Amino acid sequence: MGRHKNLENMTHKERCAYWEKKRKKDAADRAALIAQMEETKPEMIAAVRELTAIAADVADDLQMDGVDNISVRSMHELRDTANETRNLFNAGE
Repeated sequence: MGRHKNLENMTHKERCAYWEKKRKKDAADRAALIAQMEETKPEMIAAVRELTAIAADVADDLQMDGVDNISVRSMHELRDTANETRNLFNAGE
């Protein structure tokens, strides 16, 4: 039985295959955890999705139009949703 190859001893092609396999496994693990959470705590997943959507909107506005075009309403939505998400996950400041 051969020894397991260390990452340092792998060829570039082998390392690429290793990391691709690891990314796929990690993504599958995250998807399973999210599916489990959606069954037991759907409000947590909804809050995270809402937070990421608002953050993406604010980031797009910043990138495309600059800081002068960010609305106060967007910033309040971002802050409120961040606080709601923090509370749902017990992730204090």
